[in-house]
Amino acid sequence: MKRLFPPEIFAEIQRSLENWPALGYFQRTDREMLYRERGVKQFIESGAVMGMGTDSGTPMNFHSEALWREIKVHVDMGMTPQRAIAAATRVNAQIIGKGRELGTIEPGKRADVIVVKGNPLFDIAALSNVEIVVKDGMVVKDAVPDSRTRPSSGAGK
Repeated sequence: MKRLFPPEIFAEIQRSLENWPALGYFQRTDREMLYRERGVKQFIESGAVMGMGTDSGTPMNFHSEALWREIKVHVDMGMTPQRAIAAATRVNAQIIGKGRELGTIEPGKRADVIVVKGNPLFDIAALSNVEIVVKDGMVVKDAVPDSRTRPSSGAGK
């Protein structure tokens, strides 16, 4: 993680974690964990429409890992990988009133795309192994460094 941040930011993160159990944010964690599984399973089993979100940016929830971990928790509790991925994409777009513009890869929609190592339909943790990111039609992360400025030819743009 150290390589992801400038030295002063990394040092601040380290200082903020020195006594993390004393932070107010964590005072009810044990109670939340006790009831979380029962509540989440009830929603999954009922077929409720669920979006997917995180507490990214809160203590111990780093922006780079929070969403795939949230998706994995739901899969571990019985949600199918396909339903969990849809909750984080298509359903979320519908929730914010942008379902006609975002959330699925199809002509006429804006679509940022990730390519992962592995198949998340068989192992949802594959979402943690992002190899390529296409954002606004441009490859912004790729295994081949010189391709970062190359426009993609993907659908949806």
